[in-house]
Amino acid sequence: MFADDLILIIKGNMNQINEKLNAIYQVIVQFGLKPNEDKTEITQDLSKIKYLGIYLEKISHLVYNLKKAKETYNSSKQLFNNNLLTNNLKIRLFKSFILSQLTYGLEIYNYKIATLNYLNSWINTCITEICKINRTHKFLFTKQNLNSKIW
Repeated sequence: MFADDLILIIKGNMNQINEKLNAIYQVIVQFGLKPNEDKTEITQDLSKIKYLGIYLEKISHLVYNLKKAKETYNSSKQLFNNNLLTNNLKIRLFKSFILSQLTYGLEIYNYKIATLNYLNSWINTCITEICKINRTHKFLFTKQNLNSKIW
């Protein structure tokens, strides 16, 4: 029997942490479970801990999501440049492929308005590129309009 997807956050010095881990180990063994030492990691840096695809430290998670979304967007430019696709379909593809990566897990954090505005600005830039809208038509994607069409 195994226990997967378990994260323990223990505060204290290394002696205290070792004592607590030993106590937890004793309880786990009583239930017939065995920790997999190959999959066990001890770190003092929360920015590196990822659980179910979400970094526990919110800035690390945002940076990771934005990087993945930008990589996907850049690799999809040939698809978005296809003139056979309608703008509506391109936006739906953008939502499915890129926006889903960008927004995964963001709702668990309380980001500042400036951060959300930055994300909104990047999304707006992508949409105007995808739909080949020049700057004079950019007013079509106001924040309310953008939120209702994309988010």
